[in-house]
Amino acid sequence: MSDIVKPVSHGMPPGIEESTALALARAAVALAWADGELHPEEVACLEDILYQLPALSPSALSEIKNFLCSPVPRKERDAAVAAFLSLLGDPEVRVFALDTLAQLIAADGRVTPGEEALMESIDAALGCADAGPDSHNALRSLLAEHLPCGPDSEPRRKDVARFINHNVGSLAARHELLAASWRVPPGDRERAGFFGALIARLPLGDTEEDSLRDVITRSLRSRLGMDTPLAGFAAIAATTPGAAHLDLSRVARLLHELTDARARREFLHVLVDVVDAVGVPGFEALDEIMNIAANLRVGQDEFSPILDRVESSWGAAVTGV
Repeated sequence: MSDIVKPVSHGMPPGIEESTALALARAAVALAWADGELHPEEVACLEDILYQLPALSPSALSEIKNFLCSPVPRKERDAAVAAFLSLLGDPEVRVFALDTLAQLIAADGRVTPGEEALMESIDAALGCADAGPDSHNALRSLLAEHLPCGPDSEPRRKDVARFINHNVGSLAARHELLAASWRVPPGDRERAGFFGALIARLPLGDTEEDSLRDVITRSLRSRLGMDTPLAGFAAIAATTPGAAHLDLSRVARLLHELTDARARREFLHVLVDVVDAVGVPGFEALDEIMNIAANLRVGQDEFSPILDRVESSWGAAVTGV
């Protein structure tokens, strides 16, 4: 099975040198300062970006910290963008880097004049470099994928923790679980909500909600040792409207901060449990589980038991045999 399907990173391409990561981080911070201030949504987006980058040295982190302390002057910003543009010869780096800047521009739901000017200079530089047929207005095209475009995109604009607490709390009240779920510490409640938000990404089709919640609750209790109210809270999160549209990188980063490596590995088994019980085993489900694993920074060696289990239980649905 491991020779057929392997988890791949959906963030920064592997093997990127620190100099490349640092240049991208500098450009991202400079862009965030384009309108003269850092908005909370932009700070959260920067945290997501730094989470995806390879580990930076203390001196590189110190440089980024200095960039974050005060507005970046126009001259330094132009230099940072020029260094960023020099990275775009590698197609994989180019896609990730442009997507990163598009996320930052869209983070607060609007495009400021300063950001507009930077977009024009970046797109013009890409056009002059003849980077490919999609280089014209490349940043604008990517930006359209990140700016809000309807009710399903609304959760991407919200702080993830606030979305989980507010919307899941409303549903919990309807299901008479509010008192029980709110007795747990806020950190545990957030962690459970993030687990639920990731479960919501699984392709489960038209599954009856009560059955799905029962499966999730049992698996979280068994795999992660959660008590019933907390596991039930995660189950409600998994069925909260809009949860599946939360930004994967943001949810994964926050969950990574609240869990250890063992819990993250066991959670991947929870995902397989859910698909086994109420989903449709196959490549679509496996690809989503691999995507979640990559964003949780679960290494390939750690992921091997999941692949072995999937091959054993799903058989031809993923091997094609």
